[in-house]
Amino acid sequence: MKTLTRLCCALLLFSATAVSAQQAVPEKEILVVDFFLRNRLVPAAYAEMLRGHVLSAFAERGRQQVVDAETSRELCASLPGTGLTDPATAPADLDAFLQLRAPEALALGARYLVTGAIADYKFEHAPLPASDSRRPPVQGFKATFQVLVSALDLRLGTRIDDQVYVLTATAPAAQDADMAALAKIRGSMDFYASSKFKIETVILELCPPDRKGRIRELYIHSGNQTGVRSGDLFLVYEEVPIGGVMTRQKVGKLRVNDASNPDVAKCKITAGEAEIADAFLGQRALICISDGKALFY
Repeated sequence: MKTLTRLCCALLLFSATAVSAQQAVPEKEILVVDFFLRNRLVPAAYAEMLRGHVLSAFAERGRQQVVDAETSRELCASLPGTGLTDPATAPADLDAFLQLRAPEALALGARYLVTGAIADYKFEHAPLPASDSRRPPVQGFKATFQVLVSALDLRLGTRIDDQVYVLTATAPAAQDADMAALAKIRGSMDFYASSKFKIETVILELCPPDRKGRIRELYIHSGNQTGVRSGDLFLVYEEVPIGGVMTRQKVGKLRVNDASNPDVAKCKITAGEAEIADAFLGQRALICISDGKALFY
């Protein structure tokens, strides 16, 4: 029985892959990473270095087609205004900057516009751990940056909630502490990119039921080509018209188990097995939306 089930799943994977070859996977949406603002105490090179880390994080996540504003003819002109900010005005300054740059990003066909700011910066002397516990601590430097990352969903015309990071590192030299602190943004950006910038897809096929007749797995029409990874979470919604308005009602949740195919991913249904199966077999409209915060749904 197990062998038959595995054979059926293999045939379904082949079928889903064949379907994906006929049905083009939606193209990646464009995400523009614009210039970053900075506190007047911060060298301009630091703001650009931070922006580079953010660019790389989005590119590595692979969900969007990432455009660097510096390489765009429409956006690479000199930074509007002074490019300076401080902790008190940073949110308002970023909002004004996003609104100013939105028309150019829209003209490029972008879905998202991302910017940020090093709002505050402090460095101080700090003890470093000694390599030998019998020796006194070595004096070095501690760097602390307060960073804001902001974005617009240009299609919906909505502001994505600002993300605040406090980046801290110590090193024997002040500049090394600065570099190490700024680089820490990379470790936090993956969750930001996954939870704030979602992808939408559809269900291709259901796997055969288990011995109890339950549908436990299925295939979605997105794979590693669109940045889907094993462990990613998707919420499943049924699209229902109410009073002439199309609404989405949550019916279940998926966890990606296999994203080795460019266009297809195999998922485990972790909630709403019967609801998803009934809607899919009834040919009702379902949409799957990635959601990194859906762990406890």
